[in-house]
Amino acid sequence: MRAAFICFFLAGFFATACPCLAADFATDTKTWYDQHAPAFEQAANLSAEGYPADGNQVLLALAENDDSPVAAFMIANTLYGSDPAASYRLHLRAQQALPNESVVILGAALEQHRRGEYPAAIVNYRGALNT
Repeated sequence: MRAAFICFFLAGFFATACPCLAADFATDTKTWYDQHAPAFEQAANLSAEGYPADGNQVLLALAENDDSPVAAFMIANTLYGSDPAASYRLHLRAQQALPNESVVILGAALEQHRRGEYPAAIVNYRGALNT
């Protein structure tokens, strides 16, 4: 449940408080999440029961079955703290598909920064500010 809340919170936060998220993308993320909430709830329940890796696998399977950039972005945000490698891969996948979406660019920048890829992160931080 915590993972689902975090993912939904991030989408909602960016949709309402961040002018960097386009209205269409905000709508897309909410619609997508509403359609896939049971998978996030299952992942959260597994994690709460002491099986976080199994919960992550539920979300990774969802990412494999849905190659949309919205799926990549939402799942990457959820896995940010628990599976950095998958989060990195999914954030970059979302950015490749949505290179002009500020919040997606910011997600990629945060991932690159965390990995010490500072020159690329700086480019993306600037890109997020300029779109």
